[in-house]
Amino acid sequence: MKNKKHIRVFLAAGGSGGHIFPAIALSRELDNKGLDVNFISSKRQLDRTLLSAYKDKSFFLSINPMPYNFNPVKWVVFFCKIFWDIMFALFLIVRFRPNVFVGFGGYSTGAASLGAKLLGIPILIHEQNSETGRANKILSRVAKVIAVSFKDSIELIPKKSARVVYTGNPIRNIMSFNNKKEARSLLGLNSDKYTILIIGGSQGSTFLNRTALAMAKVLNETKQGEIQFIHLTGIKDYESVLESYAENNISAKVFPFLNNIEYAYSACDIAISRSGAAVIFELALYGKPMILVPYPSLKNSQRSNARYFMREGAAILREEKDLSGNILAEDILKIFNNKEISDKMAQSSLFLACPKAAMNLAEEVIKLV
Repeated sequence: MKNKKHIRVFLAAGGSGGHIFPAIALSRELDNKGLDVNFISSKRQLDRTLLSAYKDKSFFLSINPMPYNFNPVKWVVFFCKIFWDIMFALFLIVRFRPNVFVGFGGYSTGAASLGAKLLGIPILIHEQNSETGRANKILSRVAKVIAVSFKDSIELIPKKSARVVYTGNPIRNIMSFNNKKEARSLLGLNSDKYTILIIGGSQGSTFLNRTALAMAKVLNETKQGEIQFIHLTGIKDYESVLESYAENNISAKVFPFLNNIEYAYSACDIAISRSGAAVIFELALYGKPMILVPYPSLKNSQRSNARYFMREGAAILREEKDLSGNILAEDILKIFNNKEISDKMAQSSLFLACPKAAMNLAEEVIKLV
């Protein structure tokens, strides 16, 4: 194998934190092993923000999701953009001459992967979700290796020339901190109260914010003084959610986002969350029971992720259309009032975690060199 200092790897990920966080986790592992890593992402502001620490090693393609319906104008725009994105990807690949290309899905992976294929660069695709996304379904036909986060996913991927391996889902470097009492102190919370974390994904969720507020009002009446909240709202709803907790005299710490997310994971007893792969595997590392509310669109994999965690006993699955503040409060009280249920969910959650996922994936990358 080549000297590791001369091994270059391109990581393509964009469109959501769920795609980008695993790429960052892998980059750290590869960097520790002495490999040179560059990112290809999209021009979306979220992507630029998440990769701001790697701005000198990041390149950005257009925001160009594949249209879902047959609209001639949208498809013409899509193919024009993807043509120029492939040209730019080819330029980058010729310039940097990577030894391996790794795609994580999202806006930018498709065009960049096709550029890598045209120049004969071996491709590894990583699928974060239980069900394979559209881009990764297409790219699985040109990949040498397909790595999956869920063991069950191995059976769902067409087996042609690619080798399918289970690596787990690489997550952010957050496990260096895991102390409930200290986390609550750092967040300004009571050290003895039952603590509920509400988190709606990297951009927040207005529906989840409103429903969780309604739930908090119910619990504040029935369990006054026993429960407190950590609520990550996203930027849009931050002020209104903060005011609502204050007006109803509910004990809560509200943040638009939290850079030190490990404090929230450590501090909470249970989490109410969307079911993107990144957040549920991070919560699993901390062994937290979950109530998962997948994003309602049929065109994403959050529902299948939540079903998997529900089947394994780590989560309660609730659909948006059936959910209210009262139902959410009933779910919380069922777990709050029964330590046996809570402990079983926590154990199941911890069992689903894969703390060596980044290391596993890095080994697969090195094998391709």
